[in-house]
Amino acid sequence: MSSILPPPKSTRLVTIVAHVDHGKTTLADSLVEHNGIISERFAGSMRYLDSLEEEQRRGITIRSSAIALKHTYRPMKIKANAKTKTKANKNKYNNNSKGNNNKSNQSNQGNQEMVIHLIDSPGHVDFSMEVSSALQICDGALLIVDVVEGMCARTHSILRESYAQKLVPVLVLNKIDRLCTDLGLNVNEAYLRIRSVIESVNAAASAMIRNDRAEGNDGGATICDNNDDDDDMNINNGNTSAIPAAAKNTNGNAATADKTGDDDDDDDDDDDDEIINSWTFEPGKGNVVFSSAIYGWGFTIPSLARSLFKSKIITHIKPPVMRQYLFGGFKYYSATGKVLKWKQQAADEYNTTMFAEFGLRPLWQCVEGVSTAATSLGMTSMFFTGNNTSNQQHVHDHATEEKLSKKQQSSQRDVKIKATTPGMCDMFFPSIQIGITVPDDIQQQQKSHLKTPTTLEEMQHILNKTNSSSEELVLRALLRRHRPLSDAVLDAVCDTCPSPSEASSSIRHDALSLVDYNDSNQSNNDGDDNDNVVDYKMEEFHRIQNAVRNCDTSAEAPVVAHCSKFISTGRAHINDNELFSYLDSIDENTEQQQGGGLATGDGSVLRNEKKKDSVIILGVGRVLSGVLRSKDFEYFCFGPKYRYSPNKQRRGLPARSLRLYILMGSSYVRVNSVPAGHFCAIHGLEDLQLKTVTLCSSPSGMPLKVINRGIRPLVKVNVEAKSASDTAILERGLAKLSLADAAVEVTATAKGERILACLGELHLEQSILDLQNVYCGEKIELRISKQIVEFGESTAWFENEVTDFEQFYNLQSPPLRQTLIPPYCYEDGLSQARNGRSRAVISNKAVAIHVRVVPLARPLYNCLLQRAIVEKCDEDLILMAKALNIEVGDRDPEHIFNELLSLVVSVDNTGNAMVQSRGMSGGSCIKGVVSKNGEVYVPPAVTKRSEERHEVSNNDDTENVQDYSRESEASGKREYLDIRTCISSRVQAVEKSKVNESACQVWSELKGSCTAGFQAGCSSGPLCEEPVRGVLVVLEGAEITLCRETDKEKHESNADGRYSLSKAVSGGMIVASLKTGIRSSLLSRPVRLVEGYLRLTLHSSLTGLGPLYAILSKRRGRVISDTMVDGTDLISIDARLPQSESFGLAPELLQKSSGEVTAPELVFSHWEMLDEDPFWIPTSLEEREDYGEIILNGDSSTGVDNTALKYIRMVRDRKGLMVDSNKIIVAAEKQRTLARKK
Repeated sequence: MSSILPPPKSTRLVTIVAHVDHGKTTLADSLVEHNGIISERFAGSMRYLDSLEEEQRRGITIRSSAIALKHTYRPMKIKANAKTKTKANKNKYNNNSKGNNNKSNQSNQGNQEMVIHLIDSPGHVDFSMEVSSALQICDGALLIVDVVEGMCARTHSILRESYAQKLVPVLVLNKIDRLCTDLGLNVNEAYLRIRSVIESVNAAASAMIRNDRAEGNDGGATICDNNDDDDDMNINNGNTSAIPAAAKNTNGNAATADKTGDDDDDDDDDDDDEIINSWTFEPGKGNVVFSSAIYGWGFTIPSLARSLFKSKIITHIKPPVMRQYLFGGFKYYSATGKVLKWKQQAADEYNTTMFAEFGLRPLWQCVEGVSTAATSLGMTSMFFTGNNTSNQQHVHDHATEEKLSKKQQSSQRDVKIKATTPGMCDMFFPSIQIGITVPDDIQQQQKSHLKTPTTLEEMQHILNKTNSSSEELVLRALLRRHRPLSDAVLDAVCDTCPSPSEASSSIRHDALSLVDYNDSNQSNNDGDDNDNVVDYKMEEFHRIQNAVRNCDTSAEAPVVAHCSKFISTGRAHINDNELFSYLDSIDENTEQQQGGGLATGDGSVLRNEKKKDSVIILGVGRVLSGVLRSKDFEYFCFGPKYRYSPNKQRRGLPARSLRLYILMGSSYVRVNSVPAGHFCAIHGLEDLQLKTVTLCSSPSGMPLKVINRGIRPLVKVNVEAKSASDTAILERGLAKLSLADAAVEVTATAKGERILACLGELHLEQSILDLQNVYCGEKIELRISKQIVEFGESTAWFENEVTDFEQFYNLQSPPLRQTLIPPYCYEDGLSQARNGRSRAVISNKAVAIHVRVVPLARPLYNCLLQRAIVEKCDEDLILMAKALNIEVGDRDPEHIFNELLSLVVSVDNTGNAMVQSRGMSGGSCIKGVVSKNGEVYVPPAVTKRSEERHEVSNNDDTENVQDYSRESEASGKREYLDIRTCISSRVQAVEKSKVNESACQVWSELKGSCTAGFQAGCSSGPLCEEPVRGVLVVLEGAEITLCRETDKEKHESNADGRYSLSKAVSGGMIVASLKTGIRSSLLSRPVRLVEGYLRLTLHSSLTGLGPLYAILSKRRGRVISDTMVDGTDLISIDARLPQSESFGLAPELLQKSSGEVTAPELVFSHWEMLDEDPFWIPTSLEEREDYGEIILNGDSSTGVDNTALKYIRMVRDRKGLMVDSNKIIVAAEKQRTLARKK
């Protein structure tokens, strides 16, 4: 096993991340071809790691794939400077130093055989969970950026997530060939474009680090905030060269502090230097790769400097010094051997920088030489034809070939480009002799087919061997031998990214640590566990934690592995017949127990075929310590939410025996053991139904810390089988789909619905295909509902609600329209609600709670949540203080906020909060009622105004008067009126009495249930049972019926005469009544619908702007910014779009813009209130002229196009609630039959 899986110091764990279509899988093809797995002829077009049929059809990566690659690493022999040696002697970082410093200890070593585990992750935002799973178990990231498109929205989010996971990045600038072929830039213009892209990436990284330090975080919270942080970040940075310089200055200041500070301060400064150093991309350090993945060439500045020195093109400058000048603004004079500052002159083509002269010009001349050779042979060149714009198809798209006639194409097939063709011998061949980055041991071999040709005969031999005749094939065959991309990328990975032992010990110590045992023990210890047992478990846990930190691979080390995701595969991809026999035996035993199976021979054949096609679920994990072994060993399984508890320990943890495999793309190779520092596929965990699992050989272990990814599903549908007999198959398929795809959420409602939630429309489409074709095991017919949209319910202010508190409280305004029309008029407690206030009486009428509901602005909610004043909240704070009868005057906003904060009872995570009034806090609004029947006073209905629409008979009036006279004589009315007066007054005077004191004491025992009632009331609103958002619930008063304890039956006499509850009151009664009060209060206010908004990012050409703006306007979207992408005619669009209007956006954009707009990326942005009254009707003459007359269809529905009412009806209809339908037959007897039967 040592030859296959080397120790951690010879291992690297990296993942490829980028925006969609920036060349991730194409780059992976070149790296796979480096190991001889695929032919170089198919590298770049085969998409080897895209093994799914849908991936090949769509041309995008859907599932992340891993592969283990071998590489011979040739470290550069650079002497370590004094600063490097000083840092190497420190205890904390003696095993960790990145960049060029971390390889200084290997300066005297020869070639090293390395194993690099590579994960190719998707770029589409709908599959972002695959990227998160890959980043969690990797130590390095290959960040690919298209130099033409530059930094995109997805690039920014990946950058933040990589930083949160403490990964060490390597920047790969891809598609540099497009600067020559598509944009037609010369070498100087291309150099300036490349430099601006690097500056924009450094600017984003520097801003990210500064914001993280300002917030005092360690990066973990950065992922969760996907809402508004992106709005402040400009994708296309202008003059950003000062930001990387600032990072350098910070680095230098920290280095200066090292000389004078103490050892602890030095360690902290070194930690900051490490972060800044690893996230500052400098070509001279070797963490930037310049490449063209489609043609297989790439290089770094250190490799180019070494090549120029060894080839004696530049002999006066040593490579360590030369690489500091190569990418800078310097020009080399070959006659004198001097390096001078470069001055840009637009007219002088030969006044070029060193990078443009030695890095780009040979490549530009190679392309020009191939184009000249094709033209000389009468072929139509693929390059330099037509306008060189960014919208022109890339060279490998064969757009030019499709325009040629069939006669021209047939004649061109007979013509081949040879080494002696004009353009090849005089332009191409001399150019590939400059800056050869092929390793010396390969270049010195006489018969190696991988070396750069040094004669025309060798170049012709390579063209014949690879059967390269067209321009594209010639460039692929020769440029990958001139500057091989695989060597450049893999050397940069080995030189920059840390080994697993370095990552776990220092760089990624926080990300690769276990959940703290002490915190878990303190929160869950029941006190009945033996102290000796606890001490033993603590000691064992520390031993496990140290083994993980050191990435210990010894035989005595405890085994710890973490499975970050699950994947599905077929039997054809697994080389393990023993596993198939085991699974077949289990299926046979199950069939025998169930008495199933077909007795006929034909049925047996069909059943065996189904077994062969059955899905196998494998976990993808990383071994953190020890040696993970197959079969004969059982490992304890810890879920992500596991916390230590003595009871759990006694019941026992689940333990599983595993089977291990090495991941090789779509193939899985069986192994018996996997040491620490390597990836592997694990079988035997699928029955746990956990999305992430931590394995440990000891029961004293803990799960790995997992950062909250902050990713939420955007698209939901209801899935059901058309045939009821297939329901069980569907449920098993949904369980497998939820396990194999971490982004999928499957929930079952009380009504029997099976809700499938995905990240986007593309993700949903792929999940349904996988469910039907893969996970169900059989082809069953499914019924998919329309996409379910989440809404929220909120409220708005009355017109005069905050101007005069007392006047508004006593306002006798007519009830709102929604309280008079069905089905909303049937809401419980609505008769006791008026103007946002309600009096909630519990079921036995022993307690009544006065509740008020007001709008809560998002900035003010953030203040309450963070318990500190945030920016732009002063106006909302003063408005809320006036509405709550808090004195404002000339008081400082901070004093007002502190008073409001002292009244807070609960704050939820959906934008709502609950406070108690000043009267409730001081006790003046808590009244005790001594009632004979043990019930509070119930006033007459205050919102029912049936006389406004129907005539009321005199008999009914007489009955109402009699009812009111009886109610007026009821006990408790005085307390009811006192509370109303106390609520509306500014002076809160406490009436001292034993009754009220006893009531306050009883309320202190009951108010604990108010939080549960607040959560229940905000879980579903009265409009369409959607969650309530942006609402402040105010507890204004309480009436509690009391009686003397001596008056109770079967109770001994009490001389003190204390009071207690007249009836038994449970917490459930308080919860139910408060829920009713919140819902009825909301309905008596101006109700509003809250809808989710998505952030839309895309690129468009100038001709596509017209259709784009028309589509966004039709869908109620708004454009936030539209900026030009530097060096192109593309415009980067950042917009906001309601989630309910986002369905079908991509195909409509493609159709209306004729392909001039890229595929949109949609991520959740924020919640926003739909400022439209769903129950508004035109009343005045002007409104009727503008909007039309009211259409009376039995429900008094409006005659205008009301978007909010449309959504409310849609949601109520989906949930099976009563809907105020648009058409109701008034006279059923007048219906006529259209089709008369004779």
